[in-house]
Amino acid sequence: MLSIPERLLLLTLNDKGKVKMSSSTGIRYGLAGAILMELALLEKVEVDKNRVILIDDQLTGDPVLDGALANMKEIKKTKKAKFWVNKLAKKKYQDLVFRSLVEKDIVENVEEKILGIFPTKRYPIKDIETQNHLEQDLRAFILKEEVPEERTLLLVGLLNTCKITNHIFAKDERKEARRQIEKIMKSDLISKSVSDAVKSVEAATIAAMGAAAASSVSS
Repeated sequence: MLSIPERLLLLTLNDKGKVKMSSSTGIRYGLAGAILMELALLEKVEVDKNRVILIDDQLTGDPVLDGALANMKEIKKTKKAKFWVNKLAKKKYQDLVFRSLVEKDIVENVEEKILGIFPTKRYPIKDIETQNHLEQDLRAFILKEEVPEERTLLLVGLLNTCKITNHIFAKDERKEARRQIEKIMKSDLISKSVSDAVKSVEAATIAAMGAAAASSVSS
């Protein structure tokens, strides 16, 4: 079973194995939010009044999640969700998610050089059925209101945040998809405790992405 961060990153890949989003920084903030959502789902953390509280630091066996847990254990003090979104929005976490997808034989790691000098990587999808299945599940849930698997449900909130809806829905579907996503996130499909965590993480992700964009423009 793929984690929420793995699902999010897989959904952003194009047929050449590159992230579809215009901003590579943007997907890192999205992944940070996805990591926090996965930890909340596994009851490793809880979010109370926008603060992330570590309640179980036992390792999961997932390098991405365990890296986040180690960070939280090291810092000790309770911090706001925005702090952790910024803290986890590092390239190393994106690389770890890619590594996990490679190990699961869903994508492959292709190393190249731009102009024969600058090293770069791309991750062509080997298991296109998995990506298609993710997209089909999301479409069925959002457009047809079919009951989803829990991680699919939690992933929905990040679609608008990371602007991935354009990659999943046709142009004439997007307005309705966004309307349905807003409706879903206000519904009682998610338990209140997880729903509160999701809303806090989403708000923190949006705020962190906005601050990063403003900083980029000003510099």
